[in-house]
Amino acid sequence: VMIFDLMRHRRTFEVAAALAEEILAVRDATFDLSQVESFYEIIAALTPKELSFFCKILVLVVYEPEDRTSSESLKILTSKELIKQRKSFDGSKVRTTDKNHALLLGCPLLLQKLVMLISSKMVPSQLLNIHSMHDPANADETDISPHVLFAQLLTRVESEVTDAENPADAWENFGNHNHINNSNTTLNSNSNNNDTNNNSPSPVAALAANSALALLRTQFEQNPAATQNDPALQEAYAALLELHAPLPADGAAATAPPAGAAPSVEQLLQEAPTWTVDDVAISIHQVEVLFVVCSLLVGKRKADAQDGLARAGLVPALTTLFNSLDWHQQPSPKNSVHSHGCECSTESIIKVQFLRLLHNFCDRDGDNLSIKRLLMSPGERKLLEAYANAPPETVTFVLRDKVMELVPVGGACSTVGAVLQAETGLLAGVVDLLMSNPADTSYRVCLTSCIEAYLRGSTPADQVFVARRGALAFLLHHLIDPSIGVQCTNFLQTSFDLLGEMTKYNREVFRMMNEEFERDPTLFPKLASTIRSNLIDSNVFLRSVIYSLEKFGAEDTDRETFEDLGAGESSHAGYNPTKYDFASCRLFYFLNQHRISLLRDLMSIVRVDEVNQENVCCLNTALVFFIFADTRNGLKATLDAACSTESAFYMNGTVEISVLDNFRQLLEFWRDYYIHRGVEALSLEMSSGIPFGVWKQVVDKLTLLQGDPL
Repeated sequence: VMIFDLMRHRRTFEVAAALAEEILAVRDATFDLSQVESFYEIIAALTPKELSFFCKILVLVVYEPEDRTSSESLKILTSKELIKQRKSFDGSKVRTTDKNHALLLGCPLLLQKLVMLISSKMVPSQLLNIHSMHDPANADETDISPHVLFAQLLTRVESEVTDAENPADAWENFGNHNHINNSNTTLNSNSNNNDTNNNSPSPVAALAANSALALLRTQFEQNPAATQNDPALQEAYAALLELHAPLPADGAAATAPPAGAAPSVEQLLQEAPTWTVDDVAISIHQVEVLFVVCSLLVGKRKADAQDGLARAGLVPALTTLFNSLDWHQQPSPKNSVHSHGCECSTESIIKVQFLRLLHNFCDRDGDNLSIKRLLMSPGERKLLEAYANAPPETVTFVLRDKVMELVPVGGACSTVGAVLQAETGLLAGVVDLLMSNPADTSYRVCLTSCIEAYLRGSTPADQVFVARRGALAFLLHHLIDPSIGVQCTNFLQTSFDLLGEMTKYNREVFRMMNEEFERDPTLFPKLASTIRSNLIDSNVFLRSVIYSLEKFGAEDTDRETFEDLGAGESSHAGYNPTKYDFASCRLFYFLNQHRISLLRDLMSIVRVDEVNQENVCCLNTALVFFIFADTRNGLKATLDAACSTESAFYMNGTVEISVLDNFRQLLEFWRDYYIHRGVEALSLEMSSGIPFGVWKQVVDKLTLLQGDPL
């Protein structure tokens, strides 16, 4: 606690913060921030650079060590293991991390400052990747990376001028320097260009940059032969010069010296970067800032975190960061921040953390549609509102020159689309990035998961918007690419999950999918083969198709009933002007033809001792077949067909297993799993639209039919 108190003072902050980080890193128990009575005062006293460093401490108190173990394991605890684990906890105690989350979320000022840090200028990764251009294996004992020297100089020079800095003034200057404006939610036309600043560069930063260049010049002069033959040093030198905007004297533009040549004193004094010392320091700790915000968004109070961060302007900050990153530059082993061959780099880690944060911001069951819509530009939100208010099947979205327009079905461009052509929101940028990145990109799974999290619980307008943006055709064609599974691990599963959320209950997207199958006759047979051969990955999409087709049929039946009764169109909320065309639906025929074989595969594809977070969904998909069979009084007939004599057993390696016995054990597991997990039961009900009581009733019936009542 005393160490935390020392952080309120400029002269002792850096040492106290570093000491606190070292102590907290080796503690077995998570430190309770509520013990620091002056915590909010400390937060208020921190400058932008200090708060970014302070996030290294917050990382250690917002994430329990045991969370790392449990989150990295896919194994699901059995009911006995779960009960034993819960009994080992004292129910009267609140986890320290939850208390720390509550403390941080109780400080709106902190959330606002974290958001400002996220939207700060990103210093190019060449200076942040300390090892990217410096190979220790080829260096002698006296060789020091120019990037290390540069960072040391920044700290040394800045420490001489920050003692008298007022925190309030520091944050105001920081906001002005970064042009932070929370009302801006649109993307730049070129998301790869870093933002530029027209203000005068900081004298402190200019002095530090000049000093770093002077040190490089000294190295060139002392050992010209060695430096001229050292590609790493040459590249570092060129990078420093390239990153500085020259300040010409007497109206003449300064010129960079040729490669390998030392700049003159006049040229060194003219060099000045467009970023400040704070920009460098914050960029170094940007990963920790993102991690802290990301952790708040997955805690028990994640709904409060989503609301509070949305009010603090998180989406505009994420948009700014999205614009500043070069997403088409893939990680390179030579830029590794770890060992040789590792593809991690400072910028790639920031990108992954950014996508995790975006996913967690969208990931919420229920009532966060207004928050999700912040990922749309104001113009796009108006388009979605107009689509939702129009009569069904009278308008749709059209993509023209990367701009979405709302047009009447079969008609010309509407005035709504014509007015709103210049705005593209963050969601559209993520969708475009998914489709433009190479197949082997390391970000594809994360990008897909972000879009899927947005669409989960969204409206038909959101689904059509993403589908018309090009995501539907992209997924359908890439899912049949035989190299995808090799090039990008988990892409099949995340892609099928996204396809399921995009199509669920949406007639227009189903029609688009049928039209895509008609345009390419080879597409559906290949997709069907992919579905069957990768059932664990595709079963969630399969479940969505079953939900949707059953709903379309029920709505069409209700429509006919209301028309027979002479009811008007507006009297029925589920009314659609045209019936769904089941005759041309390839997926409808696919399910009818392979229903029993698919069901049998789902009943036997996993054993109880093999159930984990990735494959437990197969059991729920199997139950969906039985739920709708039960609505037609065909539960027993369906079970008998799936466990018929000729297919009553299957081979698991060299072991012959009874389909019926395996399914009985899975049903027992299902009951124990959901009885003790109310959150999972609620999530199952919300994602399916089927009351949990119906699920449990069908499980009970199946158990009785197998002669083993529970």
